[in-house]
Amino acid sequence: MQNTNGMQPMNGNQRPTGRLDPLLIDAAAVAAILSVSKRTVERMHADGELPACVRIGKTGVRWRLSDIREWVDQLDRTT
Repeated sequence: MQNTNGMQPMNGNQRPTGRLDPLLIDAAAVAAILSVSKRTVERMHADGELPACVRIGKTGVRWRLSDIREWVDQLDRTT
């Protein structure tokens, strides 16, 4: 049975099948987006060259994907 939006209802054991962009990404994902090493991302973060991060717990560091995309767009316009 489908809902009015054309989606099949899910029970508690099912997961969505569509791919969603993550809201938060780790240093490895930032590195992949920028085509640099993870160590370079860590250094850029320490030097304050990246957008503000989001802290998760005591040691977890993530970036908002939207912030990274916007930052990259700004780089394109300034070079």
